[in-house]
Amino acid sequence: MVTISSFRSRNALIGACGLVLLVLFLCIGTTPLNGAYGSDLLDDASNRTLGFQKIFVINLPSRTDLRDSMSLAAALTGLDIEYVDGVTEVDEKALPPGATETNLAKGSLYAWRAHMNVLRMIVEQDLSSALILENDVDWDIRLKTQTRAFAQASQLLLQPLLGTQSQYLDPSYPAPILPGEAPSNIDVRHFAGSTAPATTSPYGDLARWDVLWLGHCGTRFPKASDGNTLLGRVVINDDATVPEQQHLDVENGGWNLLTEYPAHTRVVHRARGNTCTLAVEFRE
Repeated sequence: MVTISSFRSRNALIGACGLVLLVLFLCIGTTPLNGAYGSDLLDDASNRTLGFQKIFVINLPSRTDLRDSMSLAAALTGLDIEYVDGVTEVDEKALPPGATETNLAKGSLYAWRAHMNVLRMIVEQDLSSALILENDVDWDIRLKTQTRAFAQASQLLLQPLLGTQSQYLDPSYPAPILPGEAPSNIDVRHFAGSTAPATTSPYGDLARWDVLWLGHCGTRFPKASDGNTLLGRVVINDDATVPEQQHLDVENGGWNLLTEYPAHTRVVHRARGNTCTLAVEFRE
């Protein structure tokens, strides 16, 4: 997974820290990055659907206020969005095995079902990828600059090195070697253009990721002791969209972003321990 993290006033899309199956975008700042990734496909990350086939927004029909604000924000940013009704009732017979034992709060259960409805739509409509937003997210007006930078970083983690099929910048690929293995920091500017350009998605070829987690309530860096998560981190220094450290709230995540990196640094990494699904991308 992949995640984008940066400061947010409410539940922000690209303004906190965090992807659920491939890469996380953590912030501790997004200056436009120029260089070898100037392809048309990479530019798709800043189009009207941010490089996905569709953007869905889950919204309860009764919350006309949130739909109003979401429509205004999308219009200002230049996004095409499609609304999907939220859920206020779930039949217990429709729950998956083991669900009753988890004792989920009703709100969490309704959110789960609403996301499942969108996932079903992705399959039914044969969409290659889609971004799912919750109706209370907000984002930086420089969102498209951020998603393009995130796409650059994501490709560095997911795409093989130029001229190879199975060698990657992340030395822990395809799996951590030792329990004490240290994570590698990959400077996005230094290594730009060193991996094979993606051909099916600006965030990395679709066959190489399942979920990108762009908005959440907290996440942490993977550790070697986890045993099953790759450790590589792509670092974006001097990111103008990342606030000063004293204004960052990691919420339910770890503090390593603040203790290991200077101010205005954004880090893209594989997700671990994410909470909330404010903005999540899926591929079919």
